[in-house]
Amino acid sequence: MVGEVEVLPDSFSTKYESVIVDGEVEEVFEGEKEAALEALVHKYASGFVKKGREYIKNSWDEVRVFKIKISTLSGKARK
Repeated sequence: MVGEVEVLPDSFSTKYESVIVDGEVEEVFEGEKEAALEALVHKYASGFVKKGREYIKNSWDEVRVFKIKISTLSGKARK
């Protein structure tokens, strides 16, 4: 996953954040799926929670949610 990136054209480089994870992936269902989707709504659209819940309800069958049981994690950044 790559976080924020800023291009530094005068030095032909970038400022960046990145992380690499390794682990087991597992699909989640029902309450855990709903909680994960609502957490995304709160994080990225906190002013539209009611509309987000409607969106989750209307797209429930088309959406799959997975979690990663992380075994290793590494990251780096150039600030």
